[in-house]
Amino acid sequence: MDEDDSIIATATSISNPNAKNDKKRPRAPSIEADEYADKLDSLLLILFNYLSDCDPNLTYELLKPVFDNSILLTHKSKFTQFIFLHICGLDAEQRQRKPQHELGCTSPIFQRFISHLIGLVTNTNLPPIQRQCASSYVASFVSRTKFTSIELVCQTTAALLSFCEAFMDLLNNNQISPSTSSSSLNIQQQVSE
Repeated sequence: MDEDDSIIATATSISNPNAKNDKKRPRAPSIEADEYADKLDSLLLILFNYLSDCDPNLTYELLKPVFDNSILLTHKSKFTQFIFLHICGLDAEQRQRKPQHELGCTSPIFQRFISHLIGLVTNTNLPPIQRQCASSYVASFVSRTKFTSIELVCQTTAALLSFCEAFMDLLNNNQISPSTSSSSLNIQQQVSE
């Protein structure tokens, strides 16, 4: 098996976690881990260059289900989520080239993505782990990007605080007990009111 076949086999096993794998993969020594990290960096660079020539809106819509179904719940994912930051950054760069651009104006794709993540956080029908992961991404993305406006930071914080406030109101009114699973609550409706 040559190097390209190895990369394809690894990508296939990552993209199809339900595939049967009778052998446990041995832990890679640090030298091999460095080689894998270099390969991942190279693959991401190729992907970023490719995405630079694509329409950010179309790319976002195509990759959002991939984020929800694969990236969001991947444990210890360190790099793949930056694909979305790159897409949002491309949108921000395109907006900066337009004369009506204001400094600190957030990319509309980024606004949609953060809104989508907040929707996941506040959706009490989702499993708590999925909502926790979404909240981690909201915090990470809003705090890392140079193209996030102050307004978006305030809107994000306000939405999350409204959700927390609605939960606390239910708790204080004895409508729920502290041990109640949040998946049985109807907080999302109260937040939108």
